[in-house]
Amino acid sequence: MRKYKIKEIAQEISIRIDDPKHSDYEKFVGLEHYDSGKVMISRFGDASKLDSSVKTFKKGDVLIARRNVYLKRASLVDFDGVTSGDSIVIRANDDSFRGLLPFIFNTDAFWNYATQYADGSMSKRLSPQKLLEFEVNLPENEDERTKLSKNLWNMYETMSSYEKVIQLSDNLVKSQFIEMFGTIDLNEQRDEWIELEKLTKIYTGTTPSSTDDSNWNGDILWITPAEIKNDSFYIYDTVRKLTEKGRKSKALEIMPVNTVLLSTRAPIGKVAIVGAPMACNQGFKNFACGEQLNHVFLYTILKANTEYLNSIGSGTTFLELPKAKISKVKVPVPNIEMQNDFEKFVQQVDKSKFYIEKLIQMQIAIWQKGGKIYANI
Repeated sequence: MRKYKIKEIAQEISIRIDDPKHSDYEKFVGLEHYDSGKVMISRFGDASKLDSSVKTFKKGDVLIARRNVYLKRASLVDFDGVTSGDSIVIRANDDSFRGLLPFIFNTDAFWNYATQYADGSMSKRLSPQKLLEFEVNLPENEDERTKLSKNLWNMYETMSSYEKVIQLSDNLVKSQFIEMFGTIDLNEQRDEWIELEKLTKIYTGTTPSSTDDSNWNGDILWITPAEIKNDSFYIYDTVRKLTEKGRKSKALEIMPVNTVLLSTRAPIGKVAIVGAPMACNQGFKNFACGEQLNHVFLYTILKANTEYLNSIGSGTTFLELPKAKISKVKVPVPNIEMQNDFEKFVQQVDKSKFYIEKLIQMQIAIWQKGGKIYANI
């Protein structure tokens, strides 16, 4: 094993495109397209809709989100495209390092380093220069590096197969919903449907001062939209936590268990359910359901209507869904017993998913431990 600096095995790529609308690139990766802890990018936007300059990347590069490094966002891309200045583009010097880089950047050691050396007070950023100085233990022999890379990617493929089973479970839930309630398109906004403000208590949030350390590292959960993934269901923990002083500084309300979380800016349409009491930042409008509306039923409706929710958003710099609009959105209210029966079905499916997700987390934990594990593979 030998200790390498990232700058010895890879380089930063910073090729700028001023007019992405008329470039040869179709795909755009922004901060909203990362999934924390994932080694590959699976989502992207449309480059033709961009107005500001961007940077290019090539298939096989690794993108690292330099803002808010506590969210741990670094992933390989398997397509060409463009990204914003909020991403650092890293390209390996040869194939034996290329396969290892996305795992290196998803270790606890790297993110601890990134957190230590990120600059700024409000929104800390990791500089490319600091990133390139990070050191990692790797085999000196190219064949051993190739073998290590192969083993890690085999683990990744196994994890991906588990995720496909989870997707099948989600499809089963969708089918059951349609069988019980039919296809619900919020674009219809029928007269007999009821406005959300009449069915729920709506919670919003904000961000206490990041420069006041006494606001943070307490025991009050505080969530941001970046922490919600496409397959999120119940959320039981958050990356950052507030002190009581921090909560009081912004008069933040604590949302009760079973509140439905909906991200309403950057991006609109991420959905999850509160699994433990928590507060949130300004990126949400959230719904604690009353007696007529089941939280799992509402979660499923909102999750299926992301396109509609985006269509009623507004804004120039980025789309946002204001409380005045989302509160007036009408949803169907079938018999509550049917809604509760649907919840019971979903909970049974979720139990099966829970064990599969545990296996996935075990595999993620292996590569997050970094060099200590790599030396034994």
